[in-house]
Amino acid sequence: MGKNSSNDKGNKIKELILNQKGMALITTLIFVFVLVTLAVALLTMTNNDTKLSTLQRESNKAFYLADAGIEDTLWKLNTSTDNGGMGIDWLQSTPYPDPGTATEYYQVTIEDDGVDDDGDAKVKIISTGTVIGGQFSSGERKIEVIAEIDYITTGMYDFAILSDKIILFQGDPGPDVVGDVHSNDDILVSPADGEFVEDYPGLATCAGDTNELNPSGVDGKTIDIPFVDYPELLIRALADDDPPTDIHYHTEDVILGNGDTENWTGIHYIEGSLEAKNGSTINVTNGAIIATGDVDVKEGAIFNIDNDPVNYI
Repeated sequence: MGKNSSNDKGNKIKELILNQKGMALITTLIFVFVLVTLAVALLTMTNNDTKLSTLQRESNKAFYLADAGIEDTLWKLNTSTDNGGMGIDWLQSTPYPDPGTATEYYQVTIEDDGVDDDGDAKVKIISTGTVIGGQFSSGERKIEVIAEIDYITTGMYDFAILSDKIILFQGDPGPDVVGDVHSNDDILVSPADGEFVEDYPGLATCAGDTNELNPSGVDGKTIDIPFVDYPELLIRALADDDPPTDIHYHTEDVILGNGDTENWTGIHYIEGSLEAKNGSTINVTNGAIIATGDVDVKEGAIFNIDNDPVNYI
């Protein structure tokens, strides 16, 4: 009986030892499983973050390509062809990816968008940036801009005469000037006590030291001369451009003799000087005269410009 009791105790001890080894194995396996699960989750999260970061970078690249298309188009519209641009009347879309590469580029479409409440013409510029075959995807970003066409004519008609140089009025009774006069230099009149000084109905100011037309009008104020894109006007004149304004090109000096009359419409670009002798008449309707040389309207000549302030730009 004693031997059997001893053997039973030994067996129980062995079972306990074997059971502890099994628990340790199970605990180890659970610990390893948890570690592997955490590692897989961490790798998955890292990979997803990398993908999201790359997708964001490619999306941003497409956006900035589209933005570059808008900026390039606005520059072309606001820059004359003589300076590398296309001019304000350029409304052509880019028919192919330009500029860029085969996988990263922008395309621009320009559409007429009617007029605003003030009657100014508008255009819609649509620029699409494209990234093809990115690391994880291809994508597009689009930007739309409504641009108003402004011919910057606000300051051009504030003065009947506006000059950076000396303005000299000669003759008695002198020229027929209706409107204000300003010189960024001096205003001189000969004779100083003639009918022109007495009858002049406008306001004469100057930034120089002498104003013989209005001695109290020496205000020292310098006024910017309105910008005129002469090279662009010349290109359009040579092309006999019609809209938005008739433009006519004169290849040499224009001289009007006594009694001669010219009735002009639109812009007349003179490659040379304009001289209107005593007794001659120039009537310009809805237009202007651009001359590369001198403009000399003699006393007794009539020089009249009649522009419709509502419909004429």
